[in-house]
Amino acid sequence: MTMTPDRPLIRQMLATWLWCGILVCNAQLNVPTSISLSGEAPADRRITGLADPSAPDAAVSAAAERSTRMNWTAVTGNSVYLGNLSPTPSAYTIGMVVTITPAFTNLAAPTLDLNGLGPRPILTGTGLPLDSATLMPGVPNRLVYDGSGFQLLSSAHRGCPPGFQSPTREYCISEEPLDALTFFSAANQCASLGGRLCTLSEWAYACARSSDFLPTVLAGEWVDHGANNENAAKLAGYGDIGDPPQLGIGCNTGGHRIPSLTAPFRCCTNR
Repeated sequence: MTMTPDRPLIRQMLATWLWCGILVCNAQLNVPTSISLSGEAPADRRITGLADPSAPDAAVSAAAERSTRMNWTAVTGNSVYLGNLSPTPSAYTIGMVVTITPAFTNLAAPTLDLNGLGPRPILTGTGLPLDSATLMPGVPNRLVYDGSGFQLLSSAHRGCPPGFQSPTREYCISEEPLDALTFFSAANQCASLGGRLCTLSEWAYACARSSDFLPTVLAGEWVDHGANNENAAKLAGYGDIGDPPQLGIGCNTGGHRIPSLTAPFRCCTNR
């Protein structure tokens, strides 16, 4: 027996579809076969209007994919970085690439916890834990999950500690000389601050490079040098200048002093 659809019902369905097209209905569409977009114009062969996905298996627009915003998150903390990706991943997977922007400088050996999936170590490209102050506030960093931790892909940016300036990308030096100490006490003081006594070449290069450096030099300053011994340690910044020579302050002047006497000094740190 063949049934003829009720005409009023057909009209009602057509009206519903028409209103749905006008009002842009939102719905879940399950297509069991491939969709072929074969319009003559390029604009007729694309799907538009996709919102950002809310689930890991949702469709993704090319714009969202290219922007990588689904894999970016701001993170808080400094020992354990906390952040949330959207959509929420169900687990960490090998090869998973994420970009984090810290709010604070990291402490030594930091970890990353995304969406409450648990903390995982952040490692260098050689698999070592990060040093402190490797990740700087506001600087994006790209990471890849290797199955046990997140390896840092982007270049590590290490700024200088407070009170230091950077004459080069290799090291930082104290902006002002520290209070006068004996040579060995000065070396120990720099070590306690996480640095070292500056070498003569580091001191002289920083002095020559920055116009703000020399005005802070008021006397000869202790520097590390291969010629230092228990009877004489190198001073930089004060010595003979000109012809005929006269004692004065300069980037290329210096002398020696008994290490048990006191002098100001500067500390340096690697970047």
